[in-house]
Amino acid sequence: MEIFKWAKEIERISENLIDKAKEANLREIQTLKEEQENKIEETIQKKRSVIDLALKSLSDEVNDQVSIFESNLLHKMKKVEENYLKNKDKIINEVLKRLGFDFNG
Repeated sequence: MEIFKWAKEIERISENLIDKAKEANLREIQTLKEEQENKIEETIQKKRSVIDLALKSLSDEVNDQVSIFESNLLHKMKKVEENYLKNKDKIINEVLKRLGFDFNG
């Protein structure tokens, strides 16, 4: 019967079209997924770059401030040492006096 062959052929063609549409949709979905993953990865890389740059800048600033602090500290320590050496005798006498060991009078 010719009508059954025709119906079978339509069924086969329709299944073929459905399968091809599924495959095309799956490929399209996969392509979209890959594009989104690439965009996400690109965004992550940009944010990493910004964070790395900010951390480097902060690190440089901290290092500069530490250097300034160390320089100031050394300068102040030299001043303290100079003042101590300049006033050593007075300081020793004052300490002895406050401890009650004033033998000068």
